Amino acid sequence: MTRHVVVTGPIGIGKTTICGHVIRSAQALGYVVRGVLTPVLYDERGKKIGIAICDIATGAERVLARVSEDEQRRTVGMYAFDQGALEWGQRILENAPREGCDLLVVDEVGPLELHRGGGFAVTLALVRQNAVPRSLVIVREALLQVYQQQLGGVLITSFYVTAANRDRMPGEIISHLFG
Repeated sequence: MTRHVVVTGPIGIGKTTICGHVIRSAQALGYVVRGVLTPVLYDERGKKIGIAICDIATGAERVLARVSEDEQRRTVGMYAFDQGALEWGQRILENAPREGCDLLVVDEVGPLELHRGGGFAVTLALVRQNAVPRSLVIVREALLQVYQQQLGGVLITSFYVTAANRDRMPGEIISHLFG
C-alpha cells in the first residue's frame, strides 16, 4: 500500500524543518530516503537571499534561486531560479524510484510546478503512478487544492503545520508513513 503525505501551512512556519526531522527519523529506522530539500539562504544579517537545494541521499547542495531586485530576471515571485540547479533536482527525483526509495521527499511543489509544469513537476507523475511506496511533499497552503486536483484522485493525507503542533508533527508523520 502506498502512502502519500502533504505538509502544508503558512510560509515560515517550519515545513522544511519538519521534513528534515522526518528524514532523519526514517533513515534511523533503516529506510532509504531520496528527494530534495530546499532550505532558505540568509545573509550574515539574517536577510533572505535565496534558496538552496540539497540532495537528501548524498547531502550535495547547490544554490537553486536567488532573490532578485531585477523584475526581468525573476522566475517566480521574488526569485530568479538557476536552470541548471532545477534540472539537477529533476534528475534526483526522476532517478529515485530506479535507485530504490522507501520515501520520496519533495520540498516543495509550488507555482512553478502547478501552474507552469516546470521545476519539480515530475513529482506529480511519480505520485500519480505510485512510483514510490511513500512520498512526503511540501505544498503551499494556497495551492493544496490545485495539487490534489492534479493528482487525479490519488489518496493523500495532509498535515497542516501550526506553531502549536509543529513539534509533534514529525512523529505523527512518521507514524502515518511507516506505522
